[in-house]
Amino acid sequence: MSKRRTSSTDGTPAGTFQLADCAPGTASSSPQFLAAIGTAMLFSASTSATGRELWRTDGTPAGTAMVRDLLPGSGNGVVSGTEAVIGGYLYFWGNDGVAGIELGADERRLQDWLAAGQHGEMHYMARHGTRRSRPAELL
Repeated sequence: MSKRRTSSTDGTPAGTFQLADCAPGTASSSPQFLAAIGTAMLFSASTSATGRELWRTDGTPAGTAMVRDLLPGSGNGVVSGTEAVIGGYLYFWGNDGVAGIELGADERRLQDWLAAGQHGEMHYMARHGTRRSRPAELL
């Protein structure tokens, strides 16, 4: 099995190099999707420690790092195949382990999260939390 790596090139052998070994060792980080946002390239990569998460690179090894571990632990915080770039922003389905991505199935966890006050200063969430799991309420 070959190991897929995030690399950069200027089209020459001397200018081709690995940006980061997102998953050190023999495992592949299976980098997926590339989206150019400003001077950065965003992509998802998977490790045994973090699962699939969002990464950013400026084209240099030192400038390549995970943006954030959306779902702490080994679960996948980024759902591959859901990415879109619109107006200079990358949109994707993220999974934080609270709201999840299954609207109906995750409503109970969302309600528990709201009841525990985890929404902090996001008072809109407390007032309108069910609209996330029941889109018909938006109408």
